[in-house]
Amino acid sequence: MSPSRLLRYFAPITTVEDLSSFFKGLLGKIGLYNSSNKQYQIYNREMSEQRISPNSTFKIFSALFALGSNVISTYNNEQVWD
Repeated sequence: MSPSRLLRYFAPITTVEDLSSFFKGLLGKIGLYNSSNKQYQIYNREMSEQRISPNSTFKIFSALFALGSNVISTYNNEQVWD
């Protein structure tokens, strides 16, 4: 199902949020799902309806897993790069 059809399908439980203050002038989009109230929150609806290759979105899940298992924390997450 295309993203635009998904948004129409979930219209009663989808809200479009203005999260521009978090992006600080950067171009971006995000879609969040709150399972407690079964609601989608979308920032930049127009961009989120565009189809693109997911590339390395697995990094989001890796980071969430690392936070959840205390491998990293929100206070100490410096990564040394060679």
